[in-house]
Amino acid sequence: MTNAPGGPPEGGDDPLLGTLLADRYRLLEKLGEGGMGAVYRGVHETLRKPVAVKILPRAARSNRELVTRFEREAVAAANLKHPAIAEVTDSGQTADGLLFMVMEYVEGRTLRVLLAQGRLAPARALYLLRQIGAAVTFAHGREVVHRDLKPDNIVVFDRGDERDLVKVIDFGIARMRSSFGGGTSGLTRAGSVVGTVEYMAPEQAMGQAVDARADEYALGVIAFEMLAGQPPYISDDVASLVFMHVGAPIPSVSARAPELAAYRGLDEAVAKMMGKLPDERFASVAEAIAALGTAVEQGRGGATPTVTTARGTIISMAAMGPATMSGGPLPGLRAIPSAGPSPGQPASPPGVPGPVAAPAARPAPRRTPEPPLLLIAALAGAAVLSLLLVIVVYLWTRPPPEPGAAPTASAVPAEAPTDTSMIVPPRPPPGPPPHGRGRGKGKGR
Repeated sequence: MTNAPGGPPEGGDDPLLGTLLADRYRLLEKLGEGGMGAVYRGVHETLRKPVAVKILPRAARSNRELVTRFEREAVAAANLKHPAIAEVTDSGQTADGLLFMVMEYVEGRTLRVLLAQGRLAPARALYLLRQIGAAVTFAHGREVVHRDLKPDNIVVFDRGDERDLVKVIDFGIARMRSSFGGGTSGLTRAGSVVGTVEYMAPEQAMGQAVDARADEYALGVIAFEMLAGQPPYISDDVASLVFMHVGAPIPSVSARAPELAAYRGLDEAVAKMMGKLPDERFASVAEAIAALGTAVEQGRGGATPTVTTARGTIISMAAMGPATMSGGPLPGLRAIPSAGPSPGQPASPPGVPGPVAAPAARPAPRRTPEPPLLLIAALAGAAVLSLLLVIVVYLWTRPPPEPGAAPTASAVPAEAPTDTSMIVPPRPPPGPPPHGRGRGKGKGR
């Protein structure tokens, strides 16, 4: 057994380490192992190109179903050329019967390892989910359903100055169109269950036929775990987990991570992705990711400033005061209510642009009277004017009082001259008339 030119093999207890596979691929390190085979880091001897080599265990060669799935995975991945899908470049069988497939080597870590460090900030989770969603949507467009989406099958890596890039791997139990390898006949019998129960759609857990919406459900569970820091359903018992996915209420993300309550629509988007029935979910993964993006980018739903990262990702933060925006790293930022600036805090400058990928919230309407109130006020004013007009006309046209009638109050000011034609003459006081003239006239008659 010879060592690879690039260095000695790591972990000498594996007899395959250091061997030359198919006269081209030197196996250097065992990266992991699962039910569908072991994965090795290797190098193409001629091209000096790093590769990943997946080998089906010898014990599995007698299992025709596993052999067929292994071969179909190679065919599916080789025909799905997408930046976020690990491409298969070669496959075959060695002289001693080992089945292998060669994939592009990505030096990174699985999403499972990343999530072990804690929940992700909403903007980072959305960036990863958009890439995963694009890969899955691409596969669905070619009639390939992954059926085993989970953090272990998502590799996160950096390339140059780009961070958090994604590769979706392991299409071993994918359902694919016949042109890719004979469909699903003979592999998934009615009532059989394949997949990982923690991320399995209810219809898949019950052994029913699945379509692209089963991948959407799994992606909804992954989104929940990214944002809340834990899966929606937790149990050490497989049967209990199946029961939860099939019939238990869908928990909300903000109940597990209260700080996410500021992101309006986030709970609803994740819950819709995890609908118990396929028809309750979004029509496509692309539509589901768009709803998540709107919820994350709008934050509290106000008109929000944006921050552009070095990678060019647009991150939207809901109406924050300057003091809030300047304190702490991005994951710790929380939006404050947009009811107005707090005492001593300047208001946000006018003209701040809203989020790029999501529609900005409508500004608060001006406090103007409602149309019914205006109508009532106009009618009341008209009634008052009509009443005043009636009073004026009445005072102007009323007849003079009869003689001997009780005097009425005059509308003329006290200092104004009196119109004698409108006043009854007063009776003379009793007693002798002045100067005695009246008495003399009386005698003369």
